[in-house]
Amino acid sequence: MSFQSLPISIVIAIVIGTAQMFLLTVYWAYIGVYSPVFLWLNDLGLQGLSLRVVIFLIDFFTNVLLSLPAAYVINKLRPKSIWLYLAVAVLPVFVFTNWLLITEPARLTQFVPWYTYVPGWIFGLAVLPVAVLIVHRLTKHSTRTPTKLAPVS
Repeated sequence: MSFQSLPISIVIAIVIGTAQMFLLTVYWAYIGVYSPVFLWLNDLGLQGLSLRVVIFLIDFFTNVLLSLPAAYVINKLRPKSIWLYLAVAVLPVFVFTNWLLITEPARLTQFVPWYTYVPGWIFGLAVLPVAVLIVHRLTKHSTRTPTKLAPVS
């Protein structure tokens, strides 16, 4: 990668990270209204912490699945260090969405304890990197040399 393409790739990563978070927010606003998953899990008898854990896992894997197109674009930037592009794609949106918690933590934690924000932090920081790792593993070409092929008879 040349130095001239690095700033362009960083801008592309920022745009991809921002667009991905915006689209996930729109998607979850729609799903929150029309999804029957919560009712199904409640009908199965899940309540309390077990219900929260199952919903968290479903939401996490759904977010990873929805982030695969953004992860593919970031993977196509062909970075030497993919972590630079992931940081540039994830951190600005994470800081923006948690700005009040960063600047005025006493105000936000006055009625709700700080650990209630942890699932959102995990979503904000881990979804796109997990999706990029999946895309990277799926698109990586095998470096193995095939062994001697069996004769076809």
